[in-house]
Amino acid sequence: RLAFFGPAQVALCGDVRGLAAVDLGCGSGYLARALAERGARVTGVDLSPNMLAHARRIEAERPLGVRYVEGDAAAADALLPAGTFDLVVSCLALQDMADPAGAFRAAHALVRPGGRFVASISHPATDTPHREWRRDAGGGKLALCVDRYFERTVLHYPWRGWAYDFTTPALHAPLEDWLGWALGAGFTLRGLHEPRPTPEAVAE
Repeated sequence: RLAFFGPAQVALCGDVRGLAAVDLGCGSGYLARALAERGARVTGVDLSPNMLAHARRIEAERPLGVRYVEGDAAAADALLPAGTFDLVVSCLALQDMADPAGAFRAAHALVRPGGRFVASISHPATDTPHREWRRDAGGGKLALCVDRYFERTVLHYPWRGWAYDFTTPALHAPLEDWLGWALGAGFTLRGLHEPRPTPEAVAE
């Protein structure tokens, strides 16, 4: 998914040269590194020590000055100085958090007046509790059948073909909840974008 969401989010961040940025739910550091490569001073925050170990290993191999902090995004304002970041970002992570509304509040506390929070989530209109491909006789995709959009629940995604099989949870909530969390945290909505995959991302 990063081949799709990653470049789109980097583009939405615009010119980040000289900016102080924090990446909430940074994982192994994809977006943090992309912003650092473009001149930002970046701190990554993640709850998973294993993901941070990957991020720190990559930083040691190819230093970009990214600092990584272990902690809950919803409590990031207790880990980092409030009101000191020009840019707060989160790439495809908010729906995987136990308290996304808290993460919005923490992001608002961290960003300086006039700063920005740029975040992406999986689209709740297609990642629904009922999601099934209708296929033709040869197995080709005909249509994606979705239902139960307004159901607020946790979805479970199985991952196969790795060193071991595992399942990850993700929150499903309608867009009105997501916008409500952003506005309730004190943000002013400047844009809502639905990026399309590049031909290269589709091929990959």
